[in-house]
Amino acid sequence: MPLSRLRAFARKMIGRSIDSALGVETDQDIRYDELEFGVERGVSYYATSWLRILPLCRILRTLKIEPGDVFLDVGCGKDASCSSLAAFHFAD
Repeated sequence: MPLSRLRAFARKMIGRSIDSALGVETDQDIRYDELEFGVERGVSYYATSWLRILPLCRILRTLKIEPGDVFLDVGCGKDASCSSLAAFHFAD
């Protein structure tokens, strides 16, 4: 198996393991015709992997996030970035 395919497989397994531990589903690509807004908006939704959001988490850890602070992510969808932000306790 080529190294690139092995890395892709490892990323997928890590993502599914984290999803399972957190009780969420962020790692599934979905065709737009399966979603409520349909194909007029595009073809497919591709989730951001847990490994790709690590830099965002590192940045957020350096900030002094306080109760009442808000993070606005427009169009975050179901991916890992939305789930990971919950750990920083932004205002609801």
